[in-house]
Amino acid sequence: PFPPEPMDFAPPPPDATIVKQVVVPDSGGFQAQPEDGPSAAQLVVDGETPEEFQARKLRMLLDISQALSRQKDVDKLLEKVVDITFQVMNVDRVSILMVEGEELVPRISRNKLGDGGSGRHVPQSIARQVVEQRLAILTDNAAADERFAGKSIVVQSVRSAMCAPLLGGGQGGADQGRVIGLIYVDSQTSLDAFGDEDLEFLIAFSGIAAVAIDNSQLIDRIQREAVVLSNFQRYFAPNLAEQIATQEEEVRLGGTKRPVVVFFSDIRGFTSMSEKMGPDDIATLLNEYFTEMVE
Repeated sequence: PFPPEPMDFAPPPPDATIVKQVVVPDSGGFQAQPEDGPSAAQLVVDGETPEEFQARKLRMLLDISQALSRQKDVDKLLEKVVDITFQVMNVDRVSILMVEGEELVPRISRNKLGDGGSGRHVPQSIARQVVEQRLAILTDNAAADERFAGKSIVVQSVRSAMCAPLLGGGQGGADQGRVIGLIYVDSQTSLDAFGDEDLEFLIAFSGIAAVAIDNSQLIDRIQREAVVLSNFQRYFAPNLAEQIATQEEEVRLGGTKRPVVVFFSDIRGFTSMSEKMGPDDIATLLNEYFTEMVE
């Protein structure tokens, strides 16, 4: 994990190796530029004309969106994102890091030979700048860039790299545009591996991936809350069970100290009655009884 540290990013030096850095909008939108033609260095898209190239690129993004929307499990979804990245781009390594609390945690990392890793080859200086400033970055010869000075870039043999933030909160509200992670790709062999088309595609791709990840996390959270609520409803009154299940913090061992009123009640003939009932029926009966008595 990369611990949060305050960073002071000075203006780019004249000989900076960053080719392009783009502030990513909340939509992570795709901007077609037919007049530029098929100039991408690493994007696996064919097209004899600029219009055909852009049309096929847009078609690819639509296909990716459909493929990712079918995957609901978060871990499998992240694997799918990495697989698709290798299919559509000629890159050496791909990593996805997710924001968990105040830390940036590697979730999945793979090179083109299929070997996994911890994601530590992602330069911390690049990762922090992407997350803190919501920038998509394209850099050539990253080891020579003064702003990215660090042992990780040299040790991991980073030559060219691209990195884009994953922006969540697709449903709107206060969380709109929050950074939930990043996707990072690099080349260990070429100093000029990526072009503007590659970066624009990565921005659009990261936007699609972020929506899918955000939705998958939402579905997972709803399912877990439903299970928790169902379990608590067996032992607590419905309104109390819902209160426990929906609180932001998990129920902790040791609990919390609060002033309470203790209600003692004895049900006539309960022992003989309970011997003929199942556990769920008993829990339902007691919930209904205590709800009425407490009121």
